Parts: sequence; structure tokens; C-alpha cells
Amino acid sequence: MTCWPDWPRFSSSAEALNDRTIEMPDQRPTTYWAVASLICGVLASLLAVALLALLGKYGEEAARSAGVGIIAAYGHWLLAATFGLLGIILGAVALLKVRMGDYRGRGQAWAGIILGCAPFAFPCVLLAMSDSNPLRHSFGRHACVAVWSPTGTVRGTSWIPTLGC
Repeated sequence: MTCWPDWPRFSSSAEALNDRTIEMPDQRPTTYWAVASLICGVLASLLAVALLALLGKYGEEAARSAGVGIIAAYGHWLLAATFGLLGIILGAVALLKVRMGDYRGRGQAWAGIILGCAPFAFPCVLLAMSDSNPLRHSFGRHACVAVWSPTGTVRGTSWIPTLGC
């Protein structure tokens, strides 16, 4: 009994090379467009998250001064949106370069595009949660909900769930 593994025996080195397939790593370079897209997308997302974290401070500043906090908040969002747009555009260019087959970096390009969309998604979320949303006033605190009882009656009516406001 030996400690050596049982290696296959070949008559020549050419036969040994023909029998084995060696996977070579992808030799195509990563396109710089994808790297730039990822960097811009990450910066846009970080700025958007920082904007959400600083929104209270901007509101306090706007209450103390004549709207300077609002101007700072819009400037912050504008910077995040600029990096987001750059991430989306550079990612689209990178996907075109990757599609031609000379470069790799498809995942980085998609990550830059998705992260670049974050500054545009956050205002939609903030609008949906704000008191100035016209849809929230009709469906928010005074929303009608289905009220029913396990006994089969709803305030003296039939068993069918009804809307109570």
C-alpha cells in the first residue's frame, strides 16, 4: 500500500495532453465602461441613502432658515441623480461593448445600472409616504377596510365582508 495516488499511465506526453482539457480563464479584458458604471452606481446609491439619513437635518435647517435646508436637500439629490444617470448611461455603453465580444464586465455593467436607478426610486418612495401625496389622503388614515365577524354577521348585516369606514 502506497501513499501515492494512482495516476493514469500514458505512453507519451502528447497522449496525456490530448486526454486532459484545461480550462483557461477568460482572457478578455474588463471594459472600463463597466467599471466606471459600477463606481457611479455605487456613489449614486450611497448619496441616495445619505440623503434619506440627512432628510431630518435638512428639514430642521429649512425650518430655521428661509428654506436653505430644502435647497441643500435638492442639491444633494441632484448630485445623486447625476451619478445615477452616469451609471445608467455608462452601463448601457458597457453592455454594448460586452455584446460585441471583445470585452467582459456584463455583471458590473448591470450592477451599475441597477444601483444608478436608486436615486430615482427613493423620491417615489418618499412621495408615497409623505403627507403631500394626494393618493394617500384618499387611501391613508381614512381608508376603508373589510370588517367581518367569525359569527357570520357584520354589525347586523349578512356574512358577506363589507367595507366599514
